[in-house]
Amino acid sequence: MDSLTQETEMSKQFCFSIMLVCVTLGACSSGDDRWRIFNAEDKAGYIDSSGTVVIKPEFERAGHFSDGLASMRMSKTNKDGTTIQKWGYIDCDGNLVITNRFDEAGNFVDGRACVRLTNKWGYVDKDGKFITPVRFDAAREFSDGLAAVSLSNKWGFVDRNGGLAVQPIYDEVRDFSSGRAAVRKNWIWGYIDRDGNEAMTNKFAECGQFAEGLAFTRIAQGLRGAWIDKNGVTIRTQQCEAAEKYSGGFAAVKTAGKWMFIDKKGDSAFALRFDEVGAFADGMVAVKSNGHWGYVNTDGRFAIQPKYDYATAFSEGIASVYLDGVKFFIDKKGTVKYSFPIPRIGVYTRYMGDWRNYVSESIKVNLVDGKFQGVYWGYRKGYGGGPLTGFFTYFTIEKNVFTYAFNSGSSGVGYFSPRGEYLNIDRNEDRALFWLYKIDRDPY
Repeated sequence: MDSLTQETEMSKQFCFSIMLVCVTLGACSSGDDRWRIFNAEDKAGYIDSSGTVVIKPEFERAGHFSDGLASMRMSKTNKDGTTIQKWGYIDCDGNLVITNRFDEAGNFVDGRACVRLTNKWGYVDKDGKFITPVRFDAAREFSDGLAAVSLSNKWGFVDRNGGLAVQPIYDEVRDFSSGRAAVRKNWIWGYIDRDGNEAMTNKFAECGQFAEGLAFTRIAQGLRGAWIDKNGVTIRTQQCEAAEKYSGGFAAVKTAGKWMFIDKKGDSAFALRFDEVGAFADGMVAVKSNGHWGYVNTDGRFAIQPKYDYATAFSEGIASVYLDGVKFFIDKKGTVKYSFPIPRIGVYTRYMGDWRNYVSESIKVNLVDGKFQGVYWGYRKGYGGGPLTGFFTYFTIEKNVFTYAFNSGSSGVGYFSPRGEYLNIDRNEDRALFWLYKIDRDPY
């Protein structure tokens, strides 16, 4: 038995033991994200960094703690027998702070959260009171004191009081950072300040967010770009296919199909090259090499060798990683602290085509009496038209792979993504990619 298998078995026993007892600790501080989501019996709860249960698993879905609160979803049955699913918010002791009445709920930032009722968005404070009307077509979390909102296919920004700080006149915007936001009109990008004024006269074909005083931009399409400061002054040029913002003193840039890291001077930070990368956090960065994820430290050495299907950023010394259908929480030495199987239940959807001809399909995965069940339905406009229905006569899941047979007689093998956010029924990602409905965060 290899070390990871041993750790997995130990962590399974550990997780079983923590499910038996729930210890309520003192409330976590505002902005504390150390309460981590775990799953048991298809319900979500929270554990602390030692693996102790602090909020027992009783929610259908749960969001991460931010600003002292976390969103969670519960179902309720109406008088007519119909069931509806609504989001609300709890505090770090598991107390219900804002009742479940939203169709979607974002994270709290600066005491504000974006929420959806039917097909419109608004913002609430930590008492659940609306600070804006529910009128936006789309809304984002607050960043640098302002939040991006969309009205009639145009974007602007609101302040913490709910007023329009920047009128919705842009085709696309990026979140504010360091007092600047990238905005696009037609196909031309530029930067504005918090009052909506042009922050610089420069115009770009591409520009990113400011971080650690710099932002990556391109004057025209191609490989040539430049890092600029908040005043639009070019600090240095950069030849690359893509670039990510600075984090922890490093920025990732892509050249010749591989990612590398540069320092603040623009020099190569270390020799290793990667297939995919995250951002430095807590002195480590998740990287993908030869098909697997691991972690590199600030010295450019592998602190944890690539062996996972997926890996996330470290926070408070803990990171979540995924392997063979299991989510692990590990420390900086790669030691498994706790783990649980990734829930597969939910509605997975896909849409292909345009308004003339399209196919809209859904697959619902349930767990009944310990066995997975799959139901399929959809609608086709054009191509013969009409409703599409069916069910799986056979549906089994092992690790990230599922085997199925339709009542129509067709059968096959598909797979779940490492985190369970989508499934693919025929391994052709361009033609059949079903996403977990309304997912906007790590499911658990």
